[in-house]
Amino acid sequence: MAALVETAPEGAPAAGLIEEIVRDHTGRERFAFEQVEFVPTALSKTEGKDRQLRWGLSALKIERFRYSGAFPADGSAAGELLADLFATAPTLAAAHGARAEAVTPGCVAARRLAATLVSMEPFEALKQGPCTDGGYIKKCLDEEADGLLVQDELRRLCVNADDEHACLVAEATRAEFLWHLFRLLVVGGSMSQPDEYATDYLEATRQLYKELVSVYKSSKTGKITVGTHAHEVTGLGGEGMAPTPIFPTENPHNRCYVLIEPLRKTVTVVYLPFVSFW
Repeated sequence: MAALVETAPEGAPAAGLIEEIVRDHTGRERFAFEQVEFVPTALSKTEGKDRQLRWGLSALKIERFRYSGAFPADGSAAGELLADLFATAPTLAAAHGARAEAVTPGCVAARRLAATLVSMEPFEALKQGPCTDGGYIKKCLDEEADGLLVQDELRRLCVNADDEHACLVAEATRAEFLWHLFRLLVVGGSMSQPDEYATDYLEATRQLYKELVSVYKSSKTGKITVGTHAHEVTGLGGEGMAPTPIFPTENPHNRCYVLIEPLRKTVTVVYLPFVSFW
């Protein structure tokens, strides 16, 4: 199985200081952000634009920022970085409510996702259920799932945790950002026109994953390791406040991911609000 991502040299040079150090009321150095140009080729070239149109992904936004501030390799400062990101950076998600001092660490509703996979091997199991060996996606009776029309077994697997094929996707795989990215593309938007074959979903997932995460070869172990920290964000808030929604409407198909790359000192936001057609 071909590798998903190309390796980057270990110890990539850090970006320079973006602006003078800013501290919060506790004296903590706040992270500072500067937006950088980033257009994933997986969704921008002719083929990618066709995918976006076909899968109803016109609302998908992917933004990348360079940051200054100390982010430990173990990810222990993720809460602070996420809070500062949504408080100060001009992300689409931040524009929906809590900003500036209103966002504090611990008040960003988020969970860390695993980011360890470097091949598409886990998806081979789909051929034992929703897909044939040739990649054809099996059809099913029409269902409606929170504004999404489900007409095939692959999409049904992606939106229904109790699906008959759920056992084919291990819990460890479901916790991986790679699976989340694949699910985002398969589910798409409410106006999505599902593909007949899983081929393009898998290829788009592979291409986009390569552009969103980075890996390096450890000089100590010789193993390929993903260096990106992945988080799924569901809401923002301030101290003593209930989380503020970051999407126009509540829907289980809404998605917001934040990918932190300590070696390159960048953070990428993947934001897709789901607006029901029904």
